[in-house]
Amino acid sequence: MTDEEQAERLKKWWDANGVSLIVTLVLAVGAVIGWRYY
Repeated sequence: MTDEEQAERLKKWWDANGVSLIVTLVLAVGAVIGWRYY
């Protein structure tokens, strides 16, 4: 697999999953911070 093919695959994966990945990360960080200050 060439670098170009890999980049294209990553781009497609990101288009499909990028938003939910960011939301999950933000929620996880928020949960940890909230838990610490609770």
